[in-house]
Amino acid sequence: MKKIFFILLLSMYIIGCSNTEYKRDVNGQIEATVFQSPEQVIKEYYAALERGDEDFLNELFVKNEKLRVVKPILDITYSIKGGKIITETEARERNRTSSENKLAEGDLEVIVEEILNNNTEEITFILRRVNSRWKIYSHSIGYYI
Repeated sequence: MKKIFFILLLSMYIIGCSNTEYKRDVNGQIEATVFQSPEQVIKEYYAALERGDEDFLNELFVKNEKLRVVKPILDITYSIKGGKIITETEARERNRTSSENKLAEGDLEVIVEEILNNNTEEITFILRRVNSRWKIYSHSIGYYI
């Protein structure tokens, strides 16, 4: 009896952790609800890290970043600390010193506190609305707080 119960629990765990098909439509595309808000995209970003799902993770970005996830990152937590909409003036000013990722008016800058292995880091996400979907335009690791 214990063996059957253990196999049942193990099967439920494997099915629950296996893939993200529940987040995809019949054509294999990620469901639009994943991209409905910046908060949802960030939530999905951390969920993909926890699952070790690099394909799903990379689809959350405007440009496929080709991020690699060697293994699931367990026990990672985050909290959104603040955010602001980038104005045209701010985008122009900040783009003068940036050579790679160019900000645009209407981009959203979100500051996230991430905790992993008892280390706290501040992460900055830039999210952009593309075809009515929020996606991650860029992100950077800050510093240990």
